Amino acid sequence: MKLGRTAMGRGAAGYDEARRHYEAVVALGNTYPRPLALTRLAGLSRMRGAPAAGLEQLSQARRYLAPMDRAIPYVLGIERALLLESARCCIAMGLPDLAAGHARALLAISLEDMTWRLRAILLDLDVCLARGDWSAAKSRVKKARRDAALLAAKPEAGVKLELRELLARRESTFEPDRLREVAARLVELGADERLDGWRQFRARTIAIDAWFEVGDHARVAAAMPSDKILAASTPARRAELLALRARLALARGLPFAEREQLEGAVARRLADWRAGPIRPGGSGPLHFETNRASLTTMTVVAAREGEAAGTRLAFETLESALALGSVSRRIGSGSATLAAARGIVPPDGGMLLFVYGPNLGSLLALDATGLTHHAIRLDRELWRRAKAYRAAIERPPGPAGKQPESVRALRARGDALAERLLPLSVRRRIANWRSVLLVGPEPTARLLHALPWRDSWFCVEKAIAHVPSVSLGVGLQARAAASAREDVAESGKRRLDLVLLGDPNVDAEAASRWFVESLAMSQERRRQFEAGFAPGSVRARWGDDAVFSELDDPRTAGARALCIFSHGVRDYMRERAAGFLLAAEPGRAVACFADQVERVRVPPLVLLGVCGASNGPLRMGDDGNHHLGGAFLVAGAEHVVLGHGELSVGATRDLLCGALSAWRAGAGPGEALRRARESVARGEGRAHPYFFAGLRLLGLPD
Repeated sequence: MKLGRTAMGRGAAGYDEARRHYEAVVALGNTYPRPLALTRLAGLSRMRGAPAAGLEQLSQARRYLAPMDRAIPYVLGIERALLLESARCCIAMGLPDLAAGHARALLAISLEDMTWRLRAILLDLDVCLARGDWSAAKSRVKKARRDAALLAAKPEAGVKLELRELLARRESTFEPDRLREVAARLVELGADERLDGWRQFRARTIAIDAWFEVGDHARVAAAMPSDKILAASTPARRAELLALRARLALARGLPFAEREQLEGAVARRLADWRAGPIRPGGSGPLHFETNRASLTTMTVVAAREGEAAGTRLAFETLESALALGSVSRRIGSGSATLAAARGIVPPDGGMLLFVYGPNLGSLLALDATGLTHHAIRLDRELWRRAKAYRAAIERPPGPAGKQPESVRALRARGDALAERLLPLSVRRRIANWRSVLLVGPEPTARLLHALPWRDSWFCVEKAIAHVPSVSLGVGLQARAAASAREDVAESGKRRLDLVLLGDPNVDAEAASRWFVESLAMSQERRRQFEAGFAPGSVRARWGDDAVFSELDDPRTAGARALCIFSHGVRDYMRERAAGFLLAAEPGRAVACFADQVERVRVPPLVLLGVCGASNGPLRMGDDGNHHLGGAFLVAGAEHVVLGHGELSVGATRDLLCGALSAWRAGAGPGEALRRARESVARGEGRAHPYFFAGLRLLGLPD
């Protein structure tokens, strides 16, 4: 073990030697050092850009450690190392929600050992930063600074805590003078040998980003790492540094001489992700801000300097990143070509493909007239306002008497965002589109969907669908074509138009566990879902009859549509937390989750009147794998109507009934949902987007 640690101390040059030493220890058999050697191998995997492989090695280490006695100090040390590396791998995979559990467990068993106590505190702060919880990070630094015993025993703790505090301050500070103070101190920490090399690098690059934000390009150039540092960097750091250089060239209006090197570094980074396994709980490279920044900067440079060929390269690069999401890799066709993308563009509209980084966005518009690229200038203040706007859209607006004022204020905020996220050149380009296919990360798609449009709203004026990648859209289209051929072969069989499930009776145990109560809809309300459908074409199961086994019934799989209207629940002990209630037996409700959904076969159209159906840990790039929408796509759906936050029961019911009525009359799912939104928005007291924009369409356009 000591030989392995010595080799690792030499940095990347010693990684291969360290791996051989640790693999030799593992091969010795079930000895005490075996789980520690696997933990060290996991660390090597993470440092070489393969954290998913690290998680697999940690899983093996956990099995070997399980029967060992924690009262033995050596075993306790192994458990601490395993928890530390588990959290680090989770952070590297974009899974800070899972890392938080490991950090808490490590702190609980490390209070008496000052070395491990400091490591646990710093790990907890790193998790806060990875989750974007800046206020928690700053408050926990203050708490740690009051730990006199820790500071006395570990003199280096002060500078390590300060670094985390500065990183949190940088993300939550928007006043230029304060940003300059933060950047200047980060530059100093970038040369502080009490920090490891990676922390020094991070301090320096974040200082550069802050100098960019205040417009001090001279300081940016002065702080830029040298060619020597660039040459010695890992592929991920190389892409990041080259992107910073390109960003400086863009800011100064100069050509970028290292464009090919940047393109190669980004391609290498994406290839590393492509080589990793598909995680059941979802992940993707676009979760990481540095990856989004490298990607958007590269595509903007390519499109600016390469004209038509550069625009095509921008499309191919963005799509190759988007196609690495978990659902795209499970259903999709691999990174799709521009020709394949044209095959899923709605005929009465077009496609907007986008990735928005922290400071720069890359947006492509594709329709029958061609492909255009639009560079979008962004900043952190805009993203702060965007987050607040999205939250306002997804929560109840308050008393009806104050709604007009609330809607006016919301529109003003939304108009300001729309001017930045969909600038005039884009709005002119898409003005006559009737249908829009949004292709890109889900959080941004949710925001674009709910922006104002002229004197109305984008989702009311346009029939909008969203797929996280072109690859996923092409895969769904191919599956739909195969399903259509099966339908033709079985055309003589009678087929249900609609299966309805919902409003289970909520027993006391379920009410207490999930903080809900029965919807208790009247028979008249239930019949509204069936309005206009032919007798015998609807299978409705309400109350105690709304059991999960109905989803496994061949008649449900063979139906044209499935609608579930029930309470949404969240179980945060599960990695994929979103679920919904159905009946288990008379008088008792049970929660159903994504893994169960994926084991059944569902109709091509699924409508979920379920609060929080797309809720879950924020992982940009995992394209819905963490929530119910992705699960229903995997289970066979081509279109899934779903919501994100808490939904209005009455408005959601009217949206679903209206969409089903329009769909039955011949409209496609996107247009049917648009008409339903338009009708609900005209209703008394429902002018606020909370009532009509809560449901959106995931999957193929009409």
